Amino acid sequence: MRFLPLFILFFILSFSEAFATHNRAGEITFKHLTGFTYEVLVTTYTKNTGRAINADRCELEIDFGDGTMDTINRTNGLQPSSNLCSHRHVGVPIFGKEIKINEYRTVHSFPGPFFYTISVEDPNRNADIRNIDGSVSVPFYLESQILVSGINNSPELQNLPIDEGCVQKRYEYNPGAVDSDGDSLVYSLVACRGAGGLVIPQYQFPNEVNPGTNNQISINTQTGTVTWQAPQTIGEYNICILIEEYRKDQFGVPVLVGNVLRDMQITIGVCENDPPVIEKLEELCVVAGEQLVIPIVASDPNGDVVILTATGEPLGLENSPAKFEMPTTGDSVVTRDFEWQTTCDHVRDQPYQVVFKAQDFGHSVDLVDYEVLRIRVIAPAPDNPIAEPQGNNIIVSWDKSICNNAIGYRIYRLQDSLGYEPDSCVTGVPAFTGYGLIGTNDGLNNISFMDDNGGAGLIHGQLYCYMIVAYFADGAESYPTTEVCTELKKDVPVLVRVSVNTTDETNGSDTIRWTKPTELDTDTQFPGPYHYRIYQSVGNTGNLKLVGQTNEDADLENVDTVFVDTLINTLDDQHYYLIELHSRVPGAAEPVLTGSSHNASSVYLSSIPSDNTLSLFWTEDVPWTNREYEVYKFNQVSGDFELLATVTEPAYEDTDLTNLRSYLYFVRSIGGYSAPGFINPILNNSQIHTGIPIDLEAPCPPVNPFIESDCDINENSLTWGNPNNYCEDVDDVIGYNLYFTPVLGGELRQIASYDSLTLDDTIFTQVKEKSIAGCYAITAVDSFLNESKFSDPLCVDNCPIYELPNVFTPGGDGVNDFFRPFPYKFVESIELEVYNRWGQKVFETTEPDIQWDGTDMNNKQHLESGVYFYVCTVNEIRLVGIVPRVLKGYVHILQQKDFRPSGN
Repeated sequence: MRFLPLFILFFILSFSEAFATHNRAGEITFKHLTGFTYEVLVTTYTKNTGRAINADRCELEIDFGDGTMDTINRTNGLQPSSNLCSHRHVGVPIFGKEIKINEYRTVHSFPGPFFYTISVEDPNRNADIRNIDGSVSVPFYLESQILVSGINNSPELQNLPIDEGCVQKRYEYNPGAVDSDGDSLVYSLVACRGAGGLVIPQYQFPNEVNPGTNNQISINTQTGTVTWQAPQTIGEYNICILIEEYRKDQFGVPVLVGNVLRDMQITIGVCENDPPVIEKLEELCVVAGEQLVIPIVASDPNGDVVILTATGEPLGLENSPAKFEMPTTGDSVVTRDFEWQTTCDHVRDQPYQVVFKAQDFGHSVDLVDYEVLRIRVIAPAPDNPIAEPQGNNIIVSWDKSICNNAIGYRIYRLQDSLGYEPDSCVTGVPAFTGYGLIGTNDGLNNISFMDDNGGAGLIHGQLYCYMIVAYFADGAESYPTTEVCTELKKDVPVLVRVSVNTTDETNGSDTIRWTKPTELDTDTQFPGPYHYRIYQSVGNTGNLKLVGQTNEDADLENVDTVFVDTLINTLDDQHYYLIELHSRVPGAAEPVLTGSSHNASSVYLSSIPSDNTLSLFWTEDVPWTNREYEVYKFNQVSGDFELLATVTEPAYEDTDLTNLRSYLYFVRSIGGYSAPGFINPILNNSQIHTGIPIDLEAPCPPVNPFIESDCDINENSLTWGNPNNYCEDVDDVIGYNLYFTPVLGGELRQIASYDSLTLDDTIFTQVKEKSIAGCYAITAVDSFLNESKFSDPLCVDNCPIYELPNVFTPGGDGVNDFFRPFPYKFVESIELEVYNRWGQKVFETTEPDIQWDGTDMNNKQHLESGVYFYVCTVNEIRLVGIVPRVLKGYVHILQQKDFRPSGN
């Protein structure tokens, strides 16, 4: 009788063990074929000895994330005669390990552009995984996500996900991911998944099994190298590495286009050796066309044999691949050059990554070290940039990029020279240079650009500098050209001053100054004589009018270049000026316009008053660049203007002033042109401005408002705090306004003002007879009659009382003759109906006092003594409005004739 249970127990244990040795690692990758069609590859790693073969998977079920599923067959390895699978593939063993690789490959067409999650779930992991409780019963789950849109391939993982490490020895691992699309890869450690793709309950990262300060596990988000500082306990551990692909959109913003989740297994054992060390490698940038030669050096602290290998995209390129002889071995130290002859075909936005692996040899567990070399291949700058002025424009040109895969050029401009030289890994023109993008040329052969300042024309007197970069389809940019600078020809007058001389409403004046043209064709095109015409407008939208001109018969050298515009309103108006140069050309009936300046305005100063403060600000519109401003203030004691401050922005705040007092200011701008040959600095004064500070700011509302209500005496008492004692920068509250509404949510109306501040806390009492219900709010008023916001509302309700007696004795003796309520309050009206015992109504009223004398309303006769029933709806005055309350009861009428004593 004992045999059957023992047999069953043995069968169960054997069955569990079979399944306990199954899935150990894996991932799902994909490759674009055409349109929405992709090849999908599921790779798993399983033990291939002992009873593990009983859990072998000839096929797997896959979910494509688009509502469809399929069963896919294993596609790698041959089929022995004993194989039970219907197809001829059994997987491929990994040399030196009791593990085999299983590949399940299929082709799938997705229905359209979307983000899909491809997943596989298998019932079994192996048993005794230390960081997964009950791992034998935890499903093995893999997934990858793909954005189906254009060409998109997942990264290929070139290093196996089955690895070994040693107790108390630093462990390193790198998946060796290569992305053929050049997408940016971001790595992270995540919790492993189980049934339904959910995080495995109570999953622990390996370092959490035996926590300790020297036992941390981490991953480099850029390179993908996993580092486990010092494993504490032998056994098998599973970690999951999420590898995300990012690709820049048309705006240069990285967008997630896919990811791969690798589930891998690490076996920690006991060993005496230490891992080898590869010398540190820094990220490199190389100009396309140059040859890169980098020595890779690895050494072993124990003097062991070192095997040096490498993985990475440069090694597998079709065009000019990198070279690294491997495996390279050596005793204790090994050195091998990494060589790469780069070409323009290698230019891309994201760096290439080569993962070098050094492994010692001859131990029960061979330890490794990883070092990652990141390489950016950058296109050289276009050669021979040239900038030539043409009228009010500048023509910029350059040589075609030597990289024929460039798809266009970007043109950047700066006023003034910077002398910028980029660092070796900085492409394009960074924003910190101050250069701004002014144009884009599409096409490799489109190698000139006309800068007309967006149609407005460039400014005479400014030095314009340009840099050009080539750009590529994936967003990569070349180095910028050397800075090339020029200026427009000095063939027109250039304004250098518009300064207010006199501030007045009618007798104001401005001084205007300009430079003479020095590159004007005076021999043939415009031989002279010459004169200038000065135009002025009020504001930038006013019509220009001629306000003066110089002598028409002067030669160019002797024509005056200063003009004073008088009898104008400089107190209220900002004036704009333009200068025209005219030449009397032989044969022309009238002088010919040879050129004109750009408009330039005076500096106009304004202010915004506030409490003890004036906020000064000023405007100007000038063709030169103002670098700073001096703010002057009139000193009543010295009788002169004194420098108050120097600022770089057109604004200044003057504080600690006296309200309602007048203050005088003017501003002097300091600037200049970036091209040589002009006055520097250019100084211009604003008009004299009068500002008067005034408190226009509302004070704080009263603080800590509180209300007490007494229904017995019909009184509400309010208290609140004086804002002068509580609110920062508030010291001139002189009174309060009180607002009230009798119903909740009603409009607040002012009911009182309070202008005594003799107490720190203020009290207001209101006595009301009919109703004390309502809401109050309080505002503070300062010395400039600015009123604050409402305080927090304070609301109270009535305490309605209305009760009726149960007996009265009509008869006219003056005692209890009427049916009426006891003393009541807060009642607007009632609706009373009284019925006799036959249900006939004998009395009704809406008066709260009632005053019923016991007569029948139908015949005016006194009712008989007896009990009568009443229904009374009491309309109470409440905070929310009139609220009805129903009273029901009986009243006993006792006619006096019925209880008087009879005579003898």
